[in-house]
Amino acid sequence: MKLRACVEALRRGLNVANCVATFMFADEMALPSFRIACIEFLVLPGNLAAAQTTEAWTRLVELRPNLVAELLRKIVPPRL
Repeated sequence: MKLRACVEALRRGLNVANCVATFMFADEMALPSFRIACIEFLVLPGNLAAAQTTEAWTRLVELRPNLVAELLRKIVPPRL
């Protein structure tokens, strides 16, 4: 229960400046529901374009390409 409340508080604090670093943190800490919340925030209109201008985005692309791929699958689902 405490973890859920903590994750919800972090979710409410998401913004363009912190969402990419938070996305990486959520993945590192194995918090799948929070990782998904970060993805949902990033795909909102305008957020991804703004996030791509951050230093955290550069680190994400260089160090965590699997997370970039996950984000891309959310934006453009693969055709089956």
